[in-house]
Amino acid sequence: MAAVSRRARSEREILSAAARTLADRPTAGMGEIASAAGIARGTLYRYFPTRESLLQALEAAADEEARQRLEEANLDQVPVDEGLARATRALVAVGEHFIVLLRERRPPEPGFTAVLAALLLRGQSGGQVRADVPVDVLVESLLVLVGVCVRAGRGAGTGSEDISSIALRLFLDGARRPPSDPALEGEVGD
Repeated sequence: MAAVSRRARSEREILSAAARTLADRPTAGMGEIASAAGIARGTLYRYFPTRESLLQALEAAADEEARQRLEEANLDQVPVDEGLARATRALVAVGEHFIVLLRERRPPEPGFTAVLAALLLRGQSGGQVRADVPVDVLVESLLVLVGVCVRAGRGAGTGSEDISSIALRLFLDGARRPPSDPALEGEVGD
């Protein structure tokens, strides 16, 4: 039993190092990933015999973490705007795992996105979310925006709350400047 929990802990640590490494350098090899995890390359191959098996494990870990965080956010029990804010924070918290999935163009697991689709459908029904765009496009758009904001934000040293706020504002309002934002007066493009 202790060996199983040690192996699971070691696997989680390897996956965490792999996610950080691949988020920063998508073409990083298994040797670089092993080095980042503080293990020998042979040890990495004992856990993950191929790069594909490592990516599949990262996918499963990201899907499970996102599913769990979205479930804990109780999106169905709050107003749509609050639900979208909670969902965005939950996805930002998944972080590097999520970036790797998006870069590898692996579609999210349907169970992980179903709660987002339900929230957006509720928003469309209530008029808080535009109804002229299919829900699957909205879900994919939110996921891509979160991934881009996490990658760019972390690279710039931006904190998770700010990353979440930026991703949510971009999703809800796009890149258009708010009509009366005094903080932006005198900026380029006026």
